Amino acid sequence: MQLNDFKKHARSDEIGTRYMWGFTHLTQTQITELADYFSSQSAMKAEADQPDLRGELIFREGLPQAGVPQCSACHGADGRGNGQIPKVAGQHARYMVHQIKVLQQTEQRPRNAPMKQLPRHSLSDADAESVSRYMATLGAKE
Repeated sequence: MQLNDFKKHARSDEIGTRYMWGFTHLTQTQITELADYFSSQSAMKAEADQPDLRGELIFREGLPQAGVPQCSACHGADGRGNGQIPKVAGQHARYMVHQIKVLQQTEQRPRNAPMKQLPRHSLSDADAESVSRYMATLGAKE
């Protein structure tokens, strides 16, 4: 889906726009082959001396007092996602912080309508960073 969005220039964030121009010439077969290749890659294995306990709390339990549900409810206890729900385990923390901010501040991800309906992205910057650091470590023992 992301490669098709790049091809159609359907992403509006500044960083994504830099990469879209290289995708306009791709055929659907090439997009499928690229998606297969990227989905077969091993997840990043983030190293952490100590797990980010605040991030783990947000991921596993949410912040009920702030109306933020647990990430694991949709992304799974191991962060692997399922079908249309993206994998968050092993993603670079910096990338995940950016994605959380994109979901908070823009309407550029129409496929993420379920995320927009949840108050989960009312996370503070510090909490977004904390849960992103935790998600980066998921799957590190594989």
